[in-house]
Amino acid sequence: MRLAALGVLAALLTAPLAAQAARPPARYAATLEGKIVDELSYDRAIVGDDCIVQRTGQGGRELAIKSIRPTTIEVARGTSGVVYRPARVGALRVEATTLPGSYTEIRRCRLLPPEKLVVDCRRVSSTVRRMSANFRGNRNAILFRRPASIPSDVTACGLDVRVPGGWLHEFPGRVDQSALLAGRSVRVIARASGTRRRTADGDPAFKRTQRTTVRWTLTFRRLP
Repeated sequence: MRLAALGVLAALLTAPLAAQAARPPARYAATLEGKIVDELSYDRAIVGDDCIVQRTGQGGRELAIKSIRPTTIEVARGTSGVVYRPARVGALRVEATTLPGSYTEIRRCRLLPPEKLVVDCRRVSSTVRRMSANFRGNRNAILFRRPASIPSDVTACGLDVRVPGGWLHEFPGRVDQSALLAGRSVRVIARASGTRRRTADGDPAFKRTQRTTVRWTLTFRRLP
């Protein structure tokens, strides 16, 4: 009799777990929108046989990211957390724009008075790419991965050197994974924003500072 009661109790305990395991994954239409702005300033000295040229300038680049169409993503509970299938937002339109800037150049040559030059650089027409963005989930967070190549490197007015630009991976976004798994919310949103500053001054003849501002929104809309 006691064994029968224990069997009934075990069946009652395992029934909800079996029902949860049998529940189909929640399906969402995911869209991404974001903006990445890299501001670059520099101070560079070019030493020649008879002249020293000191150039100080600034400029930057902006990336505008927007989904052309939604990506269908299934969200399910895995052994080590939430599993996204696919863990990617596809069909993105990435528009890169070179921001306006300026530079000041002072040229000092032997036996000649110093020369000063001020140049303005205009905003350059945008270039557009189609790409996708991979991500992973971790403790109610969405973390994008850095692609093999950033859509556009960053330069500044009067500078012939390019440096890697920022991307979505700079800052993780918070998301309610319980709401995603339950599949009852019409819309679940993950957001991130922040600013990061990098300075490269190892070479006294070439110092530069890069300020990267990232803002993105990933929206999950429930599918029937």
